[in-house]
Amino acid sequence: MKKARKTITCVECDQIGTHVAFGLCKKCYNRKHRNKNLAKYRASARRYVIQRYGITEDVFVALCEEQYYTCAICDTPLCMSGSVREQRACIDHDHKTGKVRGILCASCNSALGLFKDNMGNCLVAARYLEEHS
Repeated sequence: MKKARKTITCVECDQIGTHVAFGLCKKCYNRKHRNKNLAKYRASARRYVIQRYGITEDVFVALCEEQYYTCAICDTPLCMSGSVREQRACIDHDHKTGKVRGILCASCNSALGLFKDNMGNCLVAARYLEEHS
């Protein structure tokens, strides 16, 4: 049986939360731990993402080099460390086939997702912008 954790007022954020260690709530403890080990977390996250899409690190780098380390849609320079959220390099893939299409910035990757990867939706949005500019 799990031991119940006690509720405390966090010394970092002054919020009431579940005590983890050093007088910190879980959220603050995780943030401090992640920041302390940031390089390790980023490398691990990158390996996971690359494995998830069935490509190797070399293929990922080759895709980035093909695109001159810029987003395939908006040409924004990509942040390979993931430190700038909007410019973080995201592997774009077809949700039906799983095939990798290219590398996008987080903003363009999110936009495609919001348009449900539907070309018709994208064209309608483009016409809308053209008419209202």
